[in-house]
Amino acid sequence: MQTVTAIYRIVTPMFLGGANHEAEGIRPPSFKGALRFWWRALNWGNISGATGADDASALPTLHAEEARLFGSATDGEGSGQGCFLLSVNHVKMTPTNPVFTGGSKYLAGMGLSGRNALPTEQEFEIILRFHPRAVQSDIDSILRAVKVFGLLGGLGSRSRHGMGSIALYEIIRNQEKYQKETIWAAPTTQEEYKTKIKELFPLPLTANEPPFTAFSEKSRIDILLSGNTPYSVLDDFGKAILDYRSWGRTINNNILPSGNPSEKNFFNDHEWRYQRGPLYPENHPERVAFGLPHDYGQGDSLKVKSENKDHERRSSPLFFHVHQLGTNLFVGVSIYLRAQFLPINEKIKAGNNIVPANVDWTVITDFIDGKDRKSPNVVTNRFSSKQVVLP
Repeated sequence: MQTVTAIYRIVTPMFLGGANHEAEGIRPPSFKGALRFWWRALNWGNISGATGADDASALPTLHAEEARLFGSATDGEGSGQGCFLLSVNHVKMTPTNPVFTGGSKYLAGMGLSGRNALPTEQEFEIILRFHPRAVQSDIDSILRAVKVFGLLGGLGSRSRHGMGSIALYEIIRNQEKYQKETIWAAPTTQEEYKTKIKELFPLPLTANEPPFTAFSEKSRIDILLSGNTPYSVLDDFGKAILDYRSWGRTINNNILPSGNPSEKNFFNDHEWRYQRGPLYPENHPERVAFGLPHDYGQGDSLKVKSENKDHERRSSPLFFHVHQLGTNLFVGVSIYLRAQFLPINEKIKAGNNIVPANVDWTVITDFIDGKDRKSPNVVTNRFSSKQVVLP
């Protein structure tokens, strides 16, 4: 077997655990499940483009290839073990109970209050033992997912909000019993980081919205801000998104944790909350672009969700990741993976009304680009040092 070891570092507190949410360590199924997510996100354009078919025809091809590489628990054709075995090696991690304030508290949300987390600055190893039947293209495909996960991803609760961010430090290939070769090393500057990400995209990207969260020509990656600690990056990003999204009325007379008044970008959403204005009752609030459900108050009359009870939740297409570069530099990275918001013809239940899903994606891109939605031609200093990574 060819063996490859990927060494990762925990950058922000990681909320993993069992039924009682206790932080116990990183389990192979948790890591492998997240790795599969990033593999699918990377390979959708490649597979859908190669088949030349519509989404309904391309999806089975994607699932079959994923099962071949990662394994499948089904009893049908193609079931069984994948082309590699995955194990996790790390020293015992002593859980911590991190305290979040300001913007980072907003990102953490109420659900993480009082929960233990795996601490930052801890390293762990992922050992991949590839089966002799795995050809080099199989190994390359898995390692590309290992890299994108370690450059943009995270593990555990609120990982789309920057919690549990991880940074890939090194990839080592064991050639023989006593010989090891470093085949990938971590970037230490923002330019190196951008280059490492761009190297992952020789794959074709579909021009259409994917049917699930995946990279396409509509995706983008941006370095929004930087700081000396991961907590300062979380805090600054949380303050920025709270300033942008919140009406601010109930928070210290409109003064938010950033010390700024709310930008009040979503007046029509505010009016919808009081069951009045141009969006009520024929339309839904604009901020559904950040995902579903949304609660605007107590009771179902102020809840916004999919009309289909089988999948009322629609995760945000905007990911936030904190990455460590060198010793004292941390960057905040946004990953925007636009995809079909809901299945075709499915509607949104906005309070007591069923309305068409008319999602305005500029709600998210205006935030990334620092635009003032009240004055479309005005660019704020929200992310004055932003660097575009992709496209």
